[in-house]
This record gives sequence, C-alpha cells and structure tokens, in this order.
Amino acid sequence: MVTERAETGLNGLTCGGLTPKQEAAAFALAAGATLDEAASQSGAGLTTIKTWGATIPAFSRRVTELRGEMTARALGRLVDSMASAAETLG
Repeated sequence: MVTERAETGLNGLTCGGLTPKQEAAAFALAAGATLDEAASQSGAGLTTIKTWGATIPAFSRRVTELRGEMTARALGRLVDSMASAAETLG
C-alpha cells in the first residue's frame, strides 16, 4: 500500500490542521482500512481514532475529502481504460 506523507508545519500540524497521526489515520480510513488497521498504520490507538471521528469535525471532513479524491482518481483510470478498450475493439 502506498502512503503519502503529510507536510507539517513548526507546530506538528499538517496544512489542514491535523497532526501527522491524524492525517495518517484519515488516509488509511479513506483507503478502506478498518479502524484497527488504521490504528496500526497510523500509530494511534483505536479509541483515539474513534474519539477523533466523534469530536474533531476536521478529521471526519478529511476522511471524506480523501475518499472523494481517491474515488475521482479511480474513476479517471477507469474512464481512460474504457477509452483504450474501445479503441482496441473499434
């Protein structure tokens, strides 16, 4: 699995206001990981991730934002493949 490193500022927060662990957990969840898997991948505790999801709106928004970006990329690849397949058949 490919993971992206979030850029952090001097205070340890990512550009979106999340910590690197929060960003890593959001990325894992957006990619389809379970809460347990996201905890393992991010180095955060399971209960902590549940708390972030329930109490930090920016965390939930980031999961949704990342999921949307991943879906758009996947859809783009699918469309490109369909065009290539149509050219091959045509």
